[in-house]
Amino acid sequence: MKKRILLGTLIFLFGSLYNLSSYAENKNQFPKISGKNLENKEYNLPSGFEGKINLVFIAFLRDQQKDIDKWLPLAKTLSKKYETLRYYELPVLNETYARWFIDAGMKAGISDKSQREKTITIYTNKKKFLESLDISNEKEIQILLLDSNGKIIWSDKGDFSKNKADSLQTILSSKIEK
Repeated sequence: MKKRILLGTLIFLFGSLYNLSSYAENKNQFPKISGKNLENKEYNLPSGFEGKINLVFIAFLRDQQKDIDKWLPLAKTLSKKYETLRYYELPVLNETYARWFIDAGMKAGISDKSQREKTITIYTNKKKFLESLDISNEKEIQILLLDSNGKIIWSDKGDFSKNKADSLQTILSSKIEK
């Protein structure tokens, strides 16, 4: 019995160390991390993002969904305007949470299958994830624009505003053709 507990503990520790070591040292680079969308497809990010340019909304708390929802009409419009742009929602949760329970709850709350496909849940060491992207706190959503290699080419945080939307559209129009 003691050997099983020791073996389980070692596997957990080595798995945690591997997960932590995969974070990028470069604060202008999205970290290498894996997650599953709400349709159970696995992604290895950032290479798994499917666009030439990817707009990523990162949430840390449940009530931040309302902030992402304010950005989604713009994201949908921009993804129609720029065929190489994709957008994603990334709820980031501590690795200790019950994945199946949380994912099932989120899936039940999103009736649109295409939106579930764009929602990739990340279970990780949240503190290390925040540090890897130089995010000082989890009180606001983070909005990142990434190139196909995961390099951050634009970022902002918080609630939707016309100024933030204009800034995003300006950088997009300079980076990709219609």
